[in-house]
Amino acid sequence: MCSSDLARGASPGTYPLVATYSGDDADQGSVSDPLTVTVDRGASSLTLTSSANPSRAAAGVTFTATVAAIAPATGTPQGNVRFTITANGGGTVACKGGSDVTLSGGTASCTVAVGELAAANSPYTVTAMYPMGVGYTSSSSSLVQTVEPLSAT
Repeated sequence: MCSSDLARGASPGTYPLVATYSGDDADQGSVSDPLTVTVDRGASSLTLTSSANPSRAAAGVTFTATVAAIAPATGTPQGNVRFTITANGGGTVACKGGSDVTLSGGTASCTVAVGELAAANSPYTVTAMYPMGVGYTSSSSSLVQTVEPLSAT
């Protein structure tokens, strides 16, 4: 019986696997014929949340994407998440710092400045997309962000 840790941390692709027996006092050593092992990308999932939903017209909002490996895949996906925020009328709103946000510990956040989300353009469709990263498949998630008007005083 033998085992291998080849798939742990290996990039997707094909790898040759050869078993070697060094021999002992009674038996001569030998080498097996090569066997091709394929390492596939692990599946990922993306969960998208809003810091306030519904939010008020004069408030900033932070959207958080959490990307995780789906078993049997292990580890923490790395790379970027792309956030797209589309208004009901078709216009778009950008995150502070841009739409592509680097994952840190599997999490990426997009903050929308105060006043960028208007009640007149509500609801907004917010989508976060993790492209196929090193070792993981792509995943995405969307939510509907409602913006309520300010109350009359």
